[in-house]
Amino acid sequence: MRLGLERKIVVLVGGTRGIGRDLVEGFLAEGAHVHCCGRMSAYRACAAFHGRLYRHSVNASDANALKDCVQFIGRSYGDVDVVVGNVAGFSESDDAETWTQTYATELQSLTALCTAAIPYLRRSRGNIVAVASSNGNQADLLDSGPHGAITAGVVHYMTQLALTLAPRGIRVNVVSPDRLYIQNSVSGQEVADAVVWIASERAAFVSGTNVVIDGVSSLIRGSD
Repeated sequence: MRLGLERKIVVLVGGTRGIGRDLVEGFLAEGAHVHCCGRMSAYRACAAFHGRLYRHSVNASDANALKDCVQFIGRSYGDVDVVVGNVAGFSESDDAETWTQTYATELQSLTALCTAAIPYLRRSRGNIVAVASSNGNQADLLDSGPHGAITAGVVHYMTQLALTLAPRGIRVNVVSPDRLYIQNSVSGQEVADAVVWIASERAAFVSGTNVVIDGVSSLIRGSD
């Protein structure tokens, strides 16, 4: 799409499968250098992207390990231009252990990622995008576990961060596909295209936005 992402340094957490894999390929196709952080470091891009994909094995729910990884990237490869958090899960369990794990995986990891990246984003005047879920926008009878509540926290955190970082020239946005959309991978490419565009200079005045990609299912649930 020629979005002005050539040679930009992208840090992506959760980019080894599903939407994450589409995100990796989307940024690589735009000429960016992509640092893929996650437990699985075996993802291999096609030969055309050789030399611009870097894999870092890290447990994203380990806040300290994630901060160390981001700081290593910033020190070793220069300023970070784009940060993408794509760590999410879904469980119908409602026990304390599931709440704790969901919080660590979906929200705590995002705050750690952002905190570690902000010093580098200040210099590059870069931006942050979180891939969340439309379940964070309203209650859902099918989502009795912690996912919806934690995702609502993700959206609120990112909105507050957008306000806080605006004077420093850092944009912050959310892309929220439908939960089933994520699980079934109906079209991860559509989600990835939205994220890549929002992260690019073509969206230079877009910040504090939550882009919902759910085929009006949120509107349908809201009208019931």
